[in-house]
Amino acid sequence: MSVDDLFAEGKRLLGEGKYEDSIASYDKAIEIDPKYAKAWNGRGVSLEKLERYEDAIASYDKAIEIDPKYAKAWDNKASILFNLKRYTEAIACYDRLIEIDPKDWAAWHDKGAALFNSDDERNLASKSIICYDRALEIKQIPLLFRSKALALLALGRYVETIACYDRLIEMNPKDLDAWKLKGRELSRAKRYEDAIASYDRLIEMKHEDADVWARKGIAFDMLGRAEEATTCFNKAIEIDQTDSYEWTVKGYKTEKEADGHHDMFVTYAQASYARGDTVRMPQAGYYNDAIKYYDKAIESDPNNKIAQEGKNSVLSKQKQGW
Repeated sequence: MSVDDLFAEGKRLLGEGKYEDSIASYDKAIEIDPKYAKAWNGRGVSLEKLERYEDAIASYDKAIEIDPKYAKAWDNKASILFNLKRYTEAIACYDRLIEIDPKDWAAWHDKGAALFNSDDERNLASKSIICYDRALEIKQIPLLFRSKALALLALGRYVETIACYDRLIEMNPKDLDAWKLKGRELSRAKRYEDAIASYDRLIEMKHEDADVWARKGIAFDMLGRAEEATTCFNKAIEIDQTDSYEWTVKGYKTEKEADGHHDMFVTYAQASYARGDTVRMPQAGYYNDAIKYYDKAIESDPNNKIAQEGKNSVLSKQKQGW
């Protein structure tokens, strides 16, 4: 068989999931032509499928050594490094891809994702946003707006985050996820009426899951509209197939009650300090019961995001000495 036939056979076997046989065919092609970059790349893909990641990287490196502008090999290597959480090395690969083709929107996006996930303190979310914006200059697709929204959210830039979700909704008015996330961020921005409008839009589209009703209830509660909040909470509990949202509502109400105790204590403490008295924050935190209820909610439904967010909120308050 010719080298091209062996390469074609390796590619076919790879597609059939016969990875060991595929590697054997690529090896035969490489034996005939050691500088056959595509065979080295294909060999790397088969090795990656077998989870032999270091061997795969070595094959991609060989393909790149033969052809330094072989974008597919750079991309495949970057993908493995990203999945292995070796973000700094992945970023170097994405930079090389961008040098090869400055209009490679996927490379700009993936570099942004690597920066966003990096443990390197020099690689901040703001840097990932720059990459996402460069990608958006080239191509405007939902993936890029979603990724940018996550980075903006990490920086607490809620207005811009909401703008990304608005853009997603413009692109697809039935994007349920965008409507839900927009509602969540509107609540974080304390725009509760607008948040309720987003949740109502979801309900109009028959997307009536417990999460939507519970979040709508929280928005009503923050507006002081207790009766409407209770109606929403009861609807969430009714829809829920477990007892998770019942515990969530209990956790939320307990957290709110604890917030009230904390605010009262702060007012008392400020007056006491003004008189020159010494005041000590009570050793037993008010929030332990709320955590217990949120934990029960998460135990019943590990995907209950409101309970997870509630627990994180309480833990943050405790860390601050509330």
